[in-house]
Amino acid sequence: MPRQDLTGADRTWAAQSQVNDVLLYSRTSKETGIDKGEYARVKSVDAPNNLLTVVRIDKAGQMQEHTYDPRRQQGVSIYREQEKAFSVGDRIQFTAPANELKVANRELGTIQSVTDDGRMALRWIAAETSALTPRHTRIWTTAMP
Repeated sequence: MPRQDLTGADRTWAAQSQVNDVLLYSRTSKETGIDKGEYARVKSVDAPNNLLTVVRIDKAGQMQEHTYDPRRQQGVSIYREQEKAFSVGDRIQFTAPANELKVANRELGTIQSVTDDGRMALRWIAAETSALTPRHTRIWTTAMP
């Protein structure tokens, strides 16, 4: 869920972030090596020094840790993870592109089936079907009424 309680100015202060917040970077940073479109999770907050330590999985599948001053990293959206229960027939909307699933931002779909291990088959408005596993860490969905 987006941290809508934070303004752009708030995102420049480490003290406004919380451990386990999820960060989405919309700009590449040479300083941190984090690319546009990558996600990271806040590991620790050093408020007196205005530093965030985040962890992310790089393109090679390795865990990387970065510590930086959030004033030096523009274009960061902050989310709080929230567990959701889904059922067959629920409608969902992706709130960020999921390139690995070939799903566009704001794509609407309906859950066709859910397996015991949490895998879901989704049918998109465009009539295509795809599979989603709970391990897709880069997928952000919101339940639709």
